[in-house]
Amino acid sequence: MAYGSYIRPSVLFALLALFLASCSTSRPFHVNISLCPAISVAKYANTLTHFNKGPRRNIGSVNYTAQIQGVTENCTHDEQWVTTRLKVEVGSRRMSALGNRIVTIPVFVAMTRNNAEVLSKQIHQVPLSFKSGEIRGRGVFEVPVRLSYAAALEAAPDVSAMREKTKEGDEDEGITASLKPSVYEIVVGIQLSAEDVRYNLTF
Repeated sequence: MAYGSYIRPSVLFALLALFLASCSTSRPFHVNISLCPAISVAKYANTLTHFNKGPRRNIGSVNYTAQIQGVTENCTHDEQWVTTRLKVEVGSRRMSALGNRIVTIPVFVAMTRNNAEVLSKQIHQVPLSFKSGEIRGRGVFEVPVRLSYAAALEAAPDVSAMREKTKEGDEDEGITASLKPSVYEIVVGIQLSAEDVRYNLTF
């Protein structure tokens, strides 16, 4: 599943309640809870601009740029852990195509709670290779991120009042909705210096 925006649970609950009110009992509505954390890319930490040595930091002194280009996920769980396996793609563009070159981009993967508390953080050094004559490089890495099953279950929204049991022998099993709690979130970004962050905020 590709990362992207998600609907807040409170908004989704309201929409589901309206839908349920209009459903007949002959077509029960089933709600399945997803225990998987949300995925996002940090807004001001998704790009890095590396400058040539010197006093100036402007477009004319750019050495190369790097960017988080994609994050995909595969989430599974057992009785102990909710495991999200991430695949992160990083792309880069250099200003000069001369010679073979490798640049290394530090990328962090953090588990957060309530959009504030950082529970864990990993930093991965991602090598990007440029062949002579090419200005674009690309690197991919994969990493598992685990959350305890008990913590994920506790954070899941309570929708027991919205569930309807399928009548025995009913061929129509109804509709399934997946609700993703936003208490836990995996955030991906480039590990930046304070100066890099200020540059991203400016441009």
